Amino acid sequence: MLKKPFFTALSLLILFSIPSSLYGAEVFEGVITAPAVKPGRFKGMGIYDMNCRPVEGGLLNCDGGIRTKEYGLINFNYTHDMRALPCINLGDRVEVEVLDGKGKARVVRLASRTLTRYHREGPVSVSVTLINPDALYSGEDLLFQVAMNTHTVDLEQYQMERLSFLRDARGRIFKAKAWESPRGGGHHLFGVLRFPGRDREGNPVLRKDDPFVEVLIGDVGGIRERVLKWKLPIETGI
Repeated sequence: MLKKPFFTALSLLILFSIPSSLYGAEVFEGVITAPAVKPGRFKGMGIYDMNCRPVEGGLLNCDGGIRTKEYGLINFNYTHDMRALPCINLGDRVEVEVLDGKGKARVVRLASRTLTRYHREGPVSVSVTLINPDALYSGEDLLFQVAMNTHTVDLEQYQMERLSFLRDARGRIFKAKAWESPRGGGHHLFGVLRFPGRDREGNPVLRKDDPFVEVLIGDVGGIRERVLKWKLPIETGI
C-alpha cells in the first residue's frame, strides 16, 4: 500500500528536476568547436546553417552558428535527422547548455522561430529561412535560404528559380530572380532564392504596413504548391 505513493512522488521529483525548457522541446546534441566555453547554460539566436553533409544512417552532420551574449558567435557541430528535426536556422531562439570543459553541449530550440518556415507534406521536407530581414522594406533584393531533404526523390531535377515565387499581402506575385549557391545534391539540397526587392515602378515590394509576405514553391515532391508565410513585422534579436 505504501509503494504507489512512493513511486508517484519519485516520478514527480524526476519530472520537476528536468529543466522546463527541455520538456517537449526540440533538442540537439553535439560539440561547440569555437570559441572555448565553460559549463553552464545561456540563451542565443541562430545565425547560420552550413557544412551540412550526409553521414551514416541517413543523418546529417551540420555546423550551426549561434549568437550569444556570453561568448559572441559560437559554432555548434551536431548530427541530426533532418526530417524529424530540421537544422538550426537564422532567427531560431535557442538555449545552450554546455555540459563539460571540452565543449560537449545540448542546444534546445525554443518555441519561437521567427525567420524559418517548414513544409513537410509528401516525400520532400522543405524549410525556408528569411536571411536578410533588415532589408524587408529597403528595396534591396530579398533572400531566402531553402533546404530540401528526402529519402526517395532526386532533388537535382528541380529548377528552383522557375518554381519559386514571392507573394505580398496585396496578392502581387514576383518570380524568383535566381537560385544561388546550391550545394548538396541527390537527397539533400540547399541554396538561396533571390527575389526582387522593388516592383516595376521602382517602389519597395513590401510596405511597413503589410501584414505578411509569402514564398510559394510549386511542384516539388508531388505537392502542387507549398505556401510558406511570414507575419510582419518581424522581430529579431536574442
